[in-house]
Amino acid sequence: MKITSMSIGITTLLLLSVADGVAAPGKDTGPDRLGGWSNVSVGKGEDPHAFGIEVELWKKGGQLFGFMSEYNGPAADPPVGKLESIRWDEKSGAISFTSKLSVGVDPAPEGSAWLPKKNLYEFTGTIGTKGMAGTLRRKFVNDDGSSTAYDEDVMLAPKRASSDESFEDWTKRWNEALKKRGPKW
Repeated sequence: MKITSMSIGITTLLLLSVADGVAAPGKDTGPDRLGGWSNVSVGKGEDPHAFGIEVELWKKGGQLFGFMSEYNGPAADPPVGKLESIRWDEKSGAISFTSKLSVGVDPAPEGSAWLPKKNLYEFTGTIGTKGMAGTLRRKFVNDDGSSTAYDEDVMLAPKRASSDESFEDWTKRWNEALKKRGPKW
């Protein structure tokens, strides 16, 4: 089943990078900030809520590193997950990755307890000079291993990065977030 971003209330993702586009790959002289993606929209009012996805990606020593968060309520402290199985072809622009998150809770089978959800995200697309386009598959995994999923077509537009954060500081920040708000599965 295909669901467009408009039909589920999610706007386009924005590519965050050091320049107006994807940062040019270096010669392994140090880490490269490849960019970030965000479609987070924040409501107005006394208790603003935010909805959307944010992704950041770096390359160091020929390896790719990334993190993803999904805002689905309060504007601060969203659930986060590490990007896994990252594949990026610099020549063609093809990119894919997966990420596990725990977005929300479900009632436990017995009693009044709540259990963290098991969310698996799979992205497949391309990065070009005008941004990124692709499909984001959202899977909701049950305790018995079964799952339900839907696909969302996304278009990502370039956007500048907001800081000069080092790779080490970036990794530290995200690893601390993972300890507090990372996947519970």
